[in-house]
Amino acid sequence: MILVGSFAGKAKKEAREAKGDLRPVHFSENYPLNLFSHPEFAIDRPYDFPGYDEIKGKATGFFHIEKINGKYWFIDPKGRGYWHAGILGMGFGKFGFGGGNSPNAKRVRELFGSALAYARHFRECMQRAGFTGMTVRGTDPLAGPLPFIRLLGIRGFARWRNDGNLEYKLTEGPGWHDVMNPFHPDFPAYCEREAELHCAPFRNSPWLIGYQLANE
Repeated sequence: MILVGSFAGKAKKEAREAKGDLRPVHFSENYPLNLFSHPEFAIDRPYDFPGYDEIKGKATGFFHIEKINGKYWFIDPKGRGYWHAGILGMGFGKFGFGGGNSPNAKRVRELFGSALAYARHFRECMQRAGFTGMTVRGTDPLAGPLPFIRLLGIRGFARWRNDGNLEYKLTEGPGWHDVMNPFHPDFPAYCEREAELHCAPFRNSPWLIGYQLANE
């Protein structure tokens, strides 16, 4: 099992310096990665992940918080206790293996042959290791294996109207270090548009734990 780690940048650099054919490998060019539409990993499929039966809550069909006997508990869609032990994403594309440009991506393709086979392997490894959730960034298509948190990427808000117009930004920084201006009259409409784009597609999924603004 290969996980995203600090080795990714080093592997990418070594690949560029090494001799031979180590041209960038982008899985999106080789495989249909959208597993959301596959019955085994679709985000609207029935929830069947294990939970803690000792904790009894309301089976609302979605993750939620309940106060039971004076304590607050994380409750899964079936009304059972849930302990979140997650990782930040999976995949062999943009967010894996040095942006998809390292020999690790090539090796994973050789080992598994398809996105579906890799997703099955990922799910097995993560559950065996005791992980119970994951975070999905961007349009990562491999969200299906575990309960997931949707990472919205608040840094994208810092790029709002990234045209050098300080009317829209409070500071002029290097890229995502810019500070947005939440008091601008256009800002609420911008937030509504972003929510519709990034939140709405996941809102009815029983596998959705919640939303996360950023990874820091």
